[in-house]
Amino acid sequence: MKIRLIVAKNIGFCFGVRRSVETVEKLLESERKVYVAGELVHNERVLNELMKKGMVLFNPHSDLPKDLKAHTVVVRAHGLPPNIVKRLEDHAGRVVDTTCPIVMDMFKTAKGLAKKHDRLYVLGDPNHPEIVALRGYVEDPIVFKDRNELEKILKMRNDNPNLKVALISQTTKDFMTFQRSLELLVKHFKCVSVNRTICDITIKREEELGELSKKSDVVMVIGSEKSSNTNKLLRIARENTKAFLVSDPHDLRRRIPEFSDGMVVSMVSGTSTPDQLVDEMIDELKKICEEVDVVWSR
Repeated sequence: MKIRLIVAKNIGFCFGVRRSVETVEKLLESERKVYVAGELVHNERVLNELMKKGMVLFNPHSDLPKDLKAHTVVVRAHGLPPNIVKRLEDHAGRVVDTTCPIVMDMFKTAKGLAKKHDRLYVLGDPNHPEIVALRGYVEDPIVFKDRNELEKILKMRNDNPNLKVALISQTTKDFMTFQRSLELLVKHFKCVSVNRTICDITIKREEELGELSKKSDVVMVIGSEKSSNTNKLLRIARENTKAFLVSDPHDLRRRIPEFSDGMVVSMVSGTSTPDQLVDEMIDELKKICEEVDVVWSR
C-alpha cells in the first residue's frame, strides 16, 4: 500500500507546554523528586516517562504532601489560583511557576475587564484547569462551553440589556465558537467589550487543519483523548473529511485497515503531543506501508 502523508507545519508541543516539560526535566537532573501541582500535561506517555524519573503529581486543592518542604513544586502551564500558589509558597521548599505567559495574560485581562463591567462571560470548559485557575482571579465569571449553552444562560438570567458585559475565552477554545458567542451577546446587550484571549498558536493549528482536511482522504490527530485541544482538532477535521485520534504507534496499527492504496493522509497533533511521538508515528507508517511519500506542510 502506498500513501501520501502531509505533516502539519504546526505540530508537536506548543511553547507553553514545552516550557513546563523542559523545566521539570531540567530539575530532575539534579533532584531525586520533583512535585508538580496537578497534571503537568494532558498526555499519558509524557507523564509516565517523567514519573519514572521522579516526578510526583499531587492535587494542590487538597491535602499537601507531608514532605513538600524538602522539595521543589512546579506550577504547570495552565496556572493556578493565586491563593493556591501562595499556599504552596508557604509549604514547599521552593515554587517554580511555569504558567504559560499567554494564559497569565488571559488571567490579567479577565481581572481588568471584570472590574470595569457588570458581567464577565468566559467561553471555556468549567472543569478545565485554566478556568479553575481563572476563578481565583475573577469573582463569579459566567462560564459557558459553547454557543448553545450561552443561549440557555442568557434566557435563564434575563439580564438588563443596558448592563456592560465583556467576553473572553479559555486560550485553547476554537475561534469560530468564540465569534458565534460574541454575535449572540451583541444581540442581547447594548455594550459588549471583547478581548480575543485565544492563543494564536491554536488558531494557526485550526486554520492549517481546515486547509489540510479539505485536500485529504483522512486526517490523523495525534494526542490524548484527555486533551481538550486535541479533541477540538478532531471535531474540526471531521467537518470536512474522515478523521480519527491516535495516541501511540500501537493505536495507529489498529487503524491501518481504514487506509487504502493511494490515500492522502494528513497528520496533525494537539499542543500536548511531544515531537518525539510525531516522529515515531511517521516511522511506524513507513514500516507498515510499502511506500510513504512524506510532505512537510509549509
